[in-house]
Amino acid sequence: VRHVFLLGDIFEFIDASSTFFRALWKEVFAVLGLLQSRGVLVYFVEGNHDFGFEYVRQLAFAKESSRDSSHWLKQWATFVGDVGLQFHHPALGRVHVRHGDDVVAAQEYLYFRGFVKSRFAGFLLRRVPSQASHHFFLWLARKSRKRGDAYELPLEKVRDDALRFVSDGEFPLPDVLIIGHIHVFIDTKINGMRMLSGPDWYQAPSYLMVSLDGSIGRYFLDDRKRVEPLRSNASTPQDSAARFK
Repeated sequence: VRHVFLLGDIFEFIDASSTFFRALWKEVFAVLGLLQSRGVLVYFVEGNHDFGFEYVRQLAFAKESSRDSSHWLKQWATFVGDVGLQFHHPALGRVHVRHGDDVVAAQEYLYFRGFVKSRFAGFLLRRVPSQASHHFFLWLARKSRKRGDAYELPLEKVRDDALRFVSDGEFPLPDVLIIGHIHVFIDTKINGMRMLSGPDWYQAPSYLMVSLDGSIGRYFLDDRKRVEPLRSNASTPQDSAARFK
């Protein structure tokens, strides 16, 4: 493996600008650092549970940069940020990867996302005790997962949202779009574009492998938790949900 892309929500919640969180998840960063030491390029795209990476990166490249921030980033990351990354694959063509909470989303959420990812929200977050925010967002994330709303997404809704997103023209239309966020196993075609996303890590841990020859495969870490991709022939969203519970 030459490149590893982490497409957000790797943590229940993290504020990377806080030494508390960097210490809390030090084993994760140590493993990523080990990968990088072996020549693997690690790209970390922020999810809606991940905060502070952009702030730390700005510190690392600012004139008043702290050596600690700069060193911490370079130890494990090739790139971090709240963005989508687009690159050319020799066999697949234009491939776009991003977290995806701005792809499959209601308009109201996009406004909310714009606020929580703003500099002002980051300023406020850095003034809350890290331990308190850790416990609060951990409780919130577990409550959200228990509710399981994501599994009730109809495939048609995903396709419509993705088509709207790529039609905005912010970047050239990709041949392959890979997202996280929705935590539903999807491998579908939308007007010739292949769209992929993976199932929930806790219910069906897996990873996506894209080879140089263009082959794409999803590999499950536990065969007992293997699931099938969501299909549009499910008669209701509840039928779709049953496939993943």
